Amino acid sequence: MEETPIFDFPYPEPTDKPDGPEQIEAAVKAVEERLAMIEKLLGTPAEPATPEPGELIVVNGTNDPVYRAITGDVGFNALGVATIGEERVATAMIINLAVTAAKLADKAVTNSKLGDFSVTESKVNFGAIYNAALQELAVTANKLAAEAVETGKIKALAVTEAKLAAQAVSDSKMLSPNNSVYRTILQGQGLVPAATVATNWYFRPDGSIGRTAVNALSTLPPVYLHFVPGDYAVNAKNLVLQLRAQISPVETATMKFTVGLHKLEAGSTYKVSGESVASVAFEKPVKDAFTTGVSADIAAPAEGLYALVVTPSASSSTAAGISAQLRFRHT
Repeated sequence: MEETPIFDFPYPEPTDKPDGPEQIEAAVKAVEERLAMIEKLLGTPAEPATPEPGELIVVNGTNDPVYRAITGDVGFNALGVATIGEERVATAMIINLAVTAAKLADKAVTNSKLGDFSVTESKVNFGAIYNAALQELAVTANKLAAEAVETGKIKALAVTEAKLAAQAVSDSKMLSPNNSVYRTILQGQGLVPAATVATNWYFRPDGSIGRTAVNALSTLPPVYLHFVPGDYAVNAKNLVLQLRAQISPVETATMKFTVGLHKLEAGSTYKVSGESVASVAFEKPVKDAFTTGVSADIAAPAEGLYALVVTPSASSSTAAGISAQLRFRHT
């Protein structure tokens, strides 16, 4: 008997002896065998097959097709889409250079994944390294950029003498009250007699006063100072001067006494300049009292010779003891 080309169903050849029952039986059995195979896939009308979504038809060892769930590294869904299972790609399955930056999730590279010395400066984003990420004693001196250590980062009492370079602490860096405290650099005192004429008088070293003549001092030297501003300079501070004076008249005065700081012109007569650099005025001071006057702070004058001078506004109505101090400080 011949067979059909697709399903191999038997059928009689023209030369076969007619045998209806036998030939029909052979054909029916062949159809039965094919239907049995289809039944495994579709079931019967009474018991239809119910495969799970994603199962595949697999031919077993007896050439019978059956439904099987996919196991292993790859899975299928009901639409036939295949996916690789979790943690199924081993190292040996990845070709070299296949894992690019775009393939890495955020925070996917942990410490154990980094090779020694693989994190270079160019790999570190600004602000990416925080305190907990640093190993103890890892930040050595050569790891710090210039001016990287702010005041708030320095522990109290951490800056010891050994940490200070030579001449590292300037005057402006010292929290010292001395910078703002007045200090005396020139002083004088003397008694102005009654009936002293209204002109400039200077203090002598012996406590007396010397009278000027035509705005020129006598040849006896006054108490004076060669003032050089640079001698008193403090870095980043302003040098200022102040004149302070005290007066105690024998009787209440009827006129004004003015104490001033004047610049001297070098020469045998110690001539003083017309206007004072700083001054303190006592308007009709009362007797039996010590009256104090203070000038405002003035900017340091130019280098030169300076003397303390007393000038009555009129002929003095009473004798008066006067003292004066030139002081400086830094602001």
